[in-house]
Amino acid sequence: MKRVLSVIVASVLSMSMATNVFAVQIVSNMKQLNAPSDAFVLERLGLVDTIFDKAAVTTAREEGTDLGKPGSFIGKIYFADASVDRSRLYLDGWEDVIEVGTDGGGCVEVYRTAADANRRSEYLGCFDGTILDSGSHQVYGTCVIRTSSKLTLEQQTALTGKVVNALAVQVIP
Repeated sequence: MKRVLSVIVASVLSMSMATNVFAVQIVSNMKQLNAPSDAFVLERLGLVDTIFDKAAVTTAREEGTDLGKPGSFIGKIYFADASVDRSRLYLDGWEDVIEVGTDGGGCVEVYRTAADANRRSEYLGCFDGTILDSGSHQVYGTCVIRTSSKLTLEQQTALTGKVVNALAVQVIP
């Protein structure tokens, strides 16, 4: 009985250590999402098979933007997704992905802290289900992933999952 108990304790300890290693690996992956650069997000969005255009907002491009202001986003990358029915957008052909905005597919807003990202998501949540609803929004690290209200709920969920998976891809040196 004593020997069986020793084996059980050893097994639990080894599983616990394996779990701790896994937790450390998750934390190290999350560091990539601690205020990632525009270049990082742009590269990762390129891994999503349905995204066909993307661009980062800059202060030179967007006068009056809140880019970099305390509590606001430090990066904002809009993307166009093939799942969006273009006939549902008010377009004269294909405009710039930033001009079309979140309606064309979505965007990833990057914040300095997870608290700032959560505040933004809570703010967006105030409009959920109203005429001002801009689509889904999910916090991932210090990012808010937004998808178009022109997509069905299932499409929004699927696209959010693709973007999360792309952002979470581990870089192998």
